[in-house]
Amino acid sequence: MLCLLQHTSLVLGGILTLRADTASESGIKVYDNKEEKCMVAGDELCAMKELISKFDDLSATVTDLIDTVTTINTTVTELTSAPPGPKHCQTNICDEEGWILVARHAKNGAWGRSTGGFGSLTSPTQGSSARLSDAAIQELQGDGVATFRWSSDPGSSTYPNMNIYFQEGQKKYKSDVAGSSTFNRCSKSPEGPWHNVPEYYAHYGLHTWQQDSNCGAYVIFIYYDQPYGFTGGSTLWVKPE
Repeated sequence: MLCLLQHTSLVLGGILTLRADTASESGIKVYDNKEEKCMVAGDELCAMKELISKFDDLSATVTDLIDTVTTINTTVTELTSAPPGPKHCQTNICDEEGWILVARHAKNGAWGRSTGGFGSLTSPTQGSSARLSDAAIQELQGDGVATFRWSSDPGSSTYPNMNIYFQEGQKKYKSDVAGSSTFNRCSKSPEGPWHNVPEYYAHYGLHTWQQDSNCGAYVIFIYYDQPYGFTGGSTLWVKPE
């Protein structure tokens, strides 16, 4: 061997370097890593330089892989720590289909036309009346075409176990405004078909006036201060588009 390596250093986990400061016999400087020189003083040394270059490439690849694995671990941690289901169901009460509970009308209770909401929603079967504010309901609606669902309890005296659906473009829900501002389209199914309900000055929020055959009930959602179902419980749900 024409080349004698007097000083060799190998650093792993970052920059890989290997230096040969002198060569035997001739005293020729055969390799300088900074200047990328390889003055032949034996094929072994130049082959070593090529090998070092490959180690440098490998080191960079390993570093990229470590960064990728770190990113994946962070993503997995975020996904596994977040509650399941749609985002709005992480802070609100939802059923298994993603409908969001916005009001509970307990037996002999009343929603009334309060825009600020009242009570605390804890369950669709809770014994006390409660509802979100109009502003909170409108935020849950989003900017698309949301669908509302009114559901009566089994104990409701007139229409037990009934679901009626309301949808009307991008109109925002308002509990204290009647007539044209009321949701005036209803259906027996969340997919429609939708039927127009005659407007009435004393009908607030949602209503199905004169829509027994099309929507399943001659029902008024809020009539003056009394919502339908005051002799039995009911709930109001919304599902964003």
